[in-house]
Amino acid sequence: APRPAHSGAQLAAAMALAPRMKDGRPAGYTVMPRGGQGAAILAQAGLAPGDVLLTVDGSELSRERLSELPSILAAADRVDVTYERGGQTLTTTLRMTPP
Repeated sequence: APRPAHSGAQLAAAMALAPRMKDGRPAGYTVMPRGGQGAAILAQAGLAPGDVLLTVDGSELSRERLSELPSILAAADRVDVTYERGGQTLTTTLRMTPP
């Protein structure tokens, strides 16, 4: 596997997340790149613009969990995420440089 090039803090800063609403409540958060390097940093971590994050380390990505995501990413060198892309639910491990 390629060595990670970015820290969790850099990954968090490169990612804007917009709630995908379903029945009036968020059902996952759509990933959008932020900043000039955002798309490249996301791609290196294995995410693409338009992916919908569903879970982080096995916990549903709720509004509360969303606010903790930058500190979760910053404190870890790997985080398991479930996401939706093109109608398929996929799982990947985001790998970051050690904090």
